[in-house]
Amino acid sequence: MPDVRELMDTNSRLVRKWGRKLVALQDYSAPVPTSYFDTTTRTPVLPADAKVLGYITTDGVVLPSSVSTEPTNMDQDLDPVRTDITGIEKSVNVSFGESSSSWLHALRHGKPCSEWPATKNAPWVFDDGDFVDFPYYRLWLISADGPEESAFYRVEYGYRAKVTATNDRTHARNANEAIGFTFGLFKDPVVGKALATMENGPGFDVEPEDPEEP
Repeated sequence: MPDVRELMDTNSRLVRKWGRKLVALQDYSAPVPTSYFDTTTRTPVLPADAKVLGYITTDGVVLPSSVSTEPTNMDQDLDPVRTDITGIEKSVNVSFGESSSSWLHALRHGKPCSEWPATKNAPWVFDDGDFVDFPYYRLWLISADGPEESAFYRVEYGYRAKVTATNDRTHARNANEAIGFTFGLFKDPVVGKALATMENGPGFDVEPEDPEEP
């Protein structure tokens, strides 16, 4: 029997910590991309009309995926004889630190991107007098790991995202105000998909060093 270490197939180059990242939105009417990476540089391509939402707090971006199942039992057994998936819910949880951003407050008040101020540092006034529901958006999460010449890039694209919850806001002397959202990810009825996840980058072309070479 081989030693456990001989059976292990590990590669430390596949371990990721996403330090640089952004979350961006487009109106739901925006076309679905046909490609997500530049064919030459292998870096992500973000559409010109996508609105990058700014600083992300140190909590990072959390992407829950909840799987619901229904067990089937029989009289003769205490343990279920099978289970069936009844639903999968995907979402994106993120808080932003630029709490005076007009874009964040437009999002919080349910405005489509086309109705946001031209710049995020513009003066703003919003109220909830005519609020009905949050609209759908196209959602981008782009993350990078490693230096540019050997970076790995992850793209998570939500075809039909919607704000399903907002975080509490805090005004305090000892803490910066953060604007946080939970985006639910839903299946686009035209495309038939809810989330696309992919990874690319020049780091895939970097061969690991051979430890046996002098």
